[in-house]
Amino acid sequence: MKKIALLNLIALLSTGMYSQNILDTSRGAAGGIDVIMRSTADVPVEGAIGSPYVMESFAPAKINQFQDLHVIRYNAASDAMEFKNRKNEILVLNKMNDYTITLNGSNKIYQTVTYSNGKRGYAVLLWKSDDSNTSLFLRERIEFVPKKPAASSYSKDQPAKYKRVKDVLYLKDGSEMTELPTNKKKFFAAFKGKEKEVQQFVKKNKLKISKQEDIVKIIEFYSGE
Repeated sequence: MKKIALLNLIALLSTGMYSQNILDTSRGAAGGIDVIMRSTADVPVEGAIGSPYVMESFAPAKINQFQDLHVIRYNAASDAMEFKNRKNEILVLNKMNDYTITLNGSNKIYQTVTYSNGKRGYAVLLWKSDDSNTSLFLRERIEFVPKKPAASSYSKDQPAKYKRVKDVLYLKDGSEMTELPTNKKKFFAAFKGKEKEVQQFVKKNKLKISKQEDIVKIIEFYSGE
């Protein structure tokens, strides 16, 4: 069984620590990596409080099967994977393609996924079955709150800000991505055809759907591993 443990904090890596074999790519497809220009929505708002990034610094990572290291950073507010070359140009990976991005020196893995509404994005792979048919993903979330003008002369403007909000877990069963709700009744309903069995398993083993490690055990049981 292939488990991917992501419970430890990931150390931020400085530019000086990057390996010398980081690939220097630019616009367009380079070595099988499709990068495009950032849109206005991907650029952080100047003067806003907080950050759209889970990790502020760029970090080296392997993309798909390629051995070269690429310098990347995930923008959780716009759901974009930024890509920096040695010209200091910040591009983004084209998320219409399929990518598996493994941060160098850790076991944190991002993958492109397709949500139930057809939208493409990035999520952290927490666990997957041996046959890769069942997976558990985490969607890291940061929301942008626009600037609010003062309601009156007695109040002040509220600056724009980036707000870290609760991450969301997703169960991928085959090609279907289902959000795992925090409500118990709705949570068990996500395990189609095995709702009662999963509920009994949780009760018997005194598991909590609020704990990520317990949810992994539930997914293992559901997938038959």
